[in-house]
Amino acid sequence: HFLLDPLVAEQAENLAKSEKFLEASRKQPLFPKDLWNNYELLVTESLIESILYRMHPDGEKSEEDRDLRKMQLVQRGMILCPYFERRLGFYEFNTDKAVTLPLFLGNMLSDIPEDEIRKDLEEIDLIQKRIEQEEAEFEEQARLRQIEREKQALLDQAATFISSGDLDAAGDELNKLLDMEPGNGKAFFYLAQISSRQKNWRKARELHLKVIDSQGLEPWIHAHSLIQVGRINAAEGLYLEARKNFAQVLSMEGDLRKSREEAEFLLGKLPE
Repeated sequence: HFLLDPLVAEQAENLAKSEKFLEASRKQPLFPKDLWNNYELLVTESLIESILYRMHPDGEKSEEDRDLRKMQLVQRGMILCPYFERRLGFYEFNTDKAVTLPLFLGNMLSDIPEDEIRKDLEEIDLIQKRIEQEEAEFEEQARLRQIEREKQALLDQAATFISSGDLDAAGDELNKLLDMEPGNGKAFFYLAQISSRQKNWRKARELHLKVIDSQGLEPWIHAHSLIQVGRINAAEGLYLEARKNFAQVLSMEGDLRKSREEAEFLLGKLPE
């Protein structure tokens, strides 16, 4: 302030031409209305912020971090900072050594181009929209991850109930999962196992067929369901259908957890 207040005061007449920027600053969401009550003070604070930044740049930070800083400055009403920092960078690298900083700053303050400030504000709007979108996408991803954790917890609880023989409780957990995701193949898979334990073979076959039609499951789950459908078909005398089921397993690739060997064995047991 000791160095810059007099310099800004000397430019009071020239700064009057750009005083309309104060109104634009006041429209920013974080503008401190009780602090910068006149344009000269706003200019001085923006100059100090910009000079300190040029003295201690955050070059190691990412482009996203620098954009965030720029947006936060503008939202606080310091809409001149992006322009000042560009001009100070020009002073550092492109100005003749005979030009002193006070002289350079005086010339800079005497004519602040409205079109550049307007472009800076437009850029900040784009940065804010991009950041808001990124935050929304991050929140959506977090929400989806939480849903996946909840679905997995229901599956794990159902598996525990099945292991302990509490099939009704397991069914309740799996139905909750189907309420969340009506086409969940793993829920169908566990429900098919419950139906098999209850010797409800037609229901088990119906559920295993839903598993076979489900997408995104591990190959061994599809193979196991084909084996079970084939067994039920064979038990009902539907040998042609059973043969197709077992043959489909033999044509599959990937980790089938011994389903391939089981299909080959069962295929050999079918009547000609």
